[in-house]
Amino acid sequence: MQPTNRFLDCRVQTLDELKGWKYNHIVISDKKLKANTESLDWQPAILDKTQFAIIVKLCEKGEINLETDKNLENFVTEGGYTSLVDFIEKLTATGLVNIENLQLKLLTDYCQCKILPDGRFVAGENKSGRLTTWINKELVKYREKNNVK
Repeated sequence: MQPTNRFLDCRVQTLDELKGWKYNHIVISDKKLKANTESLDWQPAILDKTQFAIIVKLCEKGEINLETDKNLENFVTEGGYTSLVDFIEKLTATGLVNIENLQLKLLTDYCQCKILPDGRFVAGENKSGRLTTWINKELVKYREKNNVK
């Protein structure tokens, strides 16, 4: 897969009973752009249990307000992170989320979260079915490795 970088996000929005597009520009540093040049086979984000729980919540709610969610910092520090900032840095590095106006939001259109038979937590875009395809390949590998029919 050729590398890409998301620069623009748009969503349908209703304002004063009128529907239109809400555009958001995503700022990406030169360092991050240059770091993303390798061509690789696609794979979903491999998450820890805490990241997985937050991505599941984002899939359900669409966004999390980082300023008003009173339980978030306790949840992530109990999950082994040193701070909310530490957690957010690692979660945004997955490429699944972005912060906009203190709102943690998904960058995907059809994010799905899965737990694999080997215990790994994964999440990724599945609009085209590529997450399903990847999981099916992983299941074949798992069955062969563990002699499961």
